[in-house]
Amino acid sequence: MKAIVTTVGQDRVGIIAGVSHYLAKASINILDVSKTIMNGYFTMMMVGVPEDRDFTVEKIQEIIRIIADENLNVRTITIGISLLDCIDSDSDRICQKIYSKKPVFQL
Repeated sequence: MKAIVTTVGQDRVGIIAGVSHYLAKASINILDVSKTIMNGYFTMMMVGVPEDRDFTVEKIQEIIRIIADENLNVRTITIGISLLDCIDSDSDRICQKIYSKKPVFQL
């Protein structure tokens, strides 16, 4: 399972370091990062893989709460999952694969 992490907030020093720190503490290996500053707002998307195969919804919620409490001045944190492995030629199977995934959580 791949985790997709998006972050949006007022630009300031330490956002990448702060988010990366807590993802690392949760044993999420960051595979890719894209960031930009848009009109004074920092936006970032990270793709990571949890080392724990039993990564739970509760763990996702805990990571979001911890990042929110760190005063990074971030307005939105979303952790979701990749749907790339849901691709199928049969639309019913696509729907089944998507519905079997865990939900996305947002601050």
